[in-house]
Amino acid sequence: MTGIGADERPAIVNGVDVDTLAATVRSCHFVSDLAAGGPGSPATYLPGRRVAGIAVDDERVRIQVRSCWAAPADVVATEIRASVRPLVGDRRIDITIADIDDPPGAWPSSGDVPLPTHKGRATSSPRLEPRQSDVAPPRIDLPPAS
Repeated sequence: MTGIGADERPAIVNGVDVDTLAATVRSCHFVSDLAAGGPGSPATYLPGRRVAGIAVDDERVRIQVRSCWAAPADVVATEIRASVRPLVGDRRIDITIADIDDPPGAWPSSGDVPLPTHKGRATSSPRLEPRQSDVAPPRIDLPPAS
């Protein structure tokens, strides 16, 4: 059983296991982590702890993440939605990309284009391949640095 809180009970909020939801979001190929934020940012408060970046109510789920460098926002959002849909039912899924990982190494010089990364590692291919999603990201053409 997953989603065990500090008091050994599943972290169920409005019928959704928040710990399983958080683990599913974190396992997405283009997500570095859930992102904490300031006042008004999604968070779930449980006995003795807080799950930052996830809020669940009867009608919607709010998810706030930090994405991997150079991952297109629409691809990040589509992958997250496809991954969490079985866990949240028909609720609306609102996704905020609150932060993006730093680029790998130095900024590119003219003609050098960094390849997208996954969780801090450079890929060996110009295309990113999602782990568990049917989403194929578009080719990423970055302008040369000036």
